Amino acid sequence: MVLGLPPMAFVGALFLFIPHNYFKSLRWSSLLKQMGVNRRVGTLFNLNIASFAPSVLSPGRIAEFVKTLPLVNTDCTLSVAIGSAVVDRLFDLGFVICFGMGGVFLFFGTQSVLKLSLIIALSIAGIYIGSRVLLSKILNSTWSGHFQNLGEAFDKLGKGTVTFWTKTLTSTFMLWLSYYLSIRILAGALGIPLSLGVIFLVFSAIAVLNLVPVSIAGVGTRDALLVLFFARQGWQAEQAMALAGAVLALLFTEALISLIYLTALSWLSPDKYGNMTGKIRRI
Repeated sequence: MVLGLPPMAFVGALFLFIPHNYFKSLRWSSLLKQMGVNRRVGTLFNLNIASFAPSVLSPGRIAEFVKTLPLVNTDCTLSVAIGSAVVDRLFDLGFVICFGMGGVFLFFGTQSVLKLSLIIALSIAGIYIGSRVLLSKILNSTWSGHFQNLGEAFDKLGKGTVTFWTKTLTSTFMLWLSYYLSIRILAGALGIPLSLGVIFLVFSAIAVLNLVPVSIAGVGTRDALLVLFFARQGWQAEQAMALAGAVLALLFTEALISLIYLTALSWLSPDKYGNMTGKIRRI
């Protein structure tokens, strides 16, 4: 039993880590292709799995950018690689802001929406500053030098076809659906009557709060918002803490899988993934 959860329920939630990263890789492949870089979805899947641990264990997930390092080649500059990861993050940010704002308005009222807007602004500022410091440490160079082509990347995205946007937006929805389904499984196993629609709204708001670079793996921010939401529904705080604990256990288990995966990749393909491992150790 994991935190009182039936083992099969936890394993079922954990299994959804695979489709979550598959759809994330599918979207990243689409973004890179639009920027003139072709990479196999399988390669990007490896990078997303391997970079999950440093990402989830860093404030605001700013260490996610390390996944771009193995992409650099003659047909892909570091500027394009990092630019693709920034755009990839912006799709997620746009998604959770839309659903999170709806959830906050529906369950907490207009004033809370204004407070969340301030938090979003602080999150973006925190991610920007934190990313500058982190990337300078990882790359031993300036931020501006690697983001000089970001405007060009946005221009290419703006010229995307209907097929490109359909594929990218569908992948975004599916990757978040996979994650929220895992939470639905955990909630159901704990006897908490949360519908998938409510999970979309509430956990999107939590995802926005988790972008503030003051917490590791959402510890504290997730607990506080869940306790507040459960209190509004007349439910016990213990139920909120049980769900928050189950989600945290899921994230840490996924992070452990990620570390094992990264170690295996570095051992099997040191020329390709060794640089990524070395940079992570420097963080």
